[in-house]
Amino acid sequence: MIRRPPRSTHCISSAASDVYKRQVHGILYLEEMTEQFMKEYTKAKSNLTLIQNEMEMRKSEAVQGRSTVRSDNFIKAQLRQLSIQIRGLDQSFSQASKFGLSSKDSTKQKSLLRELRDGYERCNTAHADLLDDPNPMLMNKDDEETKVDDSPEFATETQRLIKMQDEVADALHGTLKGIKYAGNNINDQIQGDIDIINQSSQDMEKLSEKIKIVDGRLKTVIKKANACCLWTIIVLELVAIFVIVLWML
Repeated sequence: MIRRPPRSTHCISSAASDVYKRQVHGILYLEEMTEQFMKEYTKAKSNLTLIQNEMEMRKSEAVQGRSTVRSDNFIKAQLRQLSIQIRGLDQSFSQASKFGLSSKDSTKQKSLLRELRDGYERCNTAHADLLDDPNPMLMNKDDEETKVDDSPEFATETQRLIKMQDEVADALHGTLKGIKYAGNNINDQIQGDIDIINQSSQDMEKLSEKIKIVDGRLKTVIKKANACCLWTIIVLELVAIFVIVLWML
């Protein structure tokens, strides 16, 4: 009786289930990253709109001969904040692209990033041109100027973006680690299946050799049996002839 190797279907199914779960997790993670990207884009877009409105107010103040120091400092701070937001969105887009972002979402996010960059460049250039304007109200601003780097909003936004990037990086690292672990498990299971197949092949070869030996012995027995039957028939015929001869006498 041929001994069948133990079934390993449940192991393969388990491995396939793990891979499926990893794929689902990856899809959900991409959806989460896309949703977070859109939230940050909305904030950056609002910031850009705020800068544009403040620049219009700044122009009005300059026309009226009023001090524009407050507006200039505010615009500088918001432009730096917008620059940080754009860099954060760019990093988020790069990480999502490496993780398998769909072509549709990739095109959309590229377009939104390009829109923000263009708006930032226009506002930055326009504000630089305004600062070059020889308005006497801009000449003496040492008493009112504040350091942009010490702005609480700037520091808070910077910390928030750094924290968000760290969370995304940690999540990506955890996902990649899980995929690596699943790959190692699948490799071990495949290696186990290969060992089972090799063992089964060796058992089949041994069984085949035994079958050949038994077949040879059966042939020998059949030959001997055929020879015995032939001699038995010859003896019976001779006896029959001898009986007939005696009866005729």
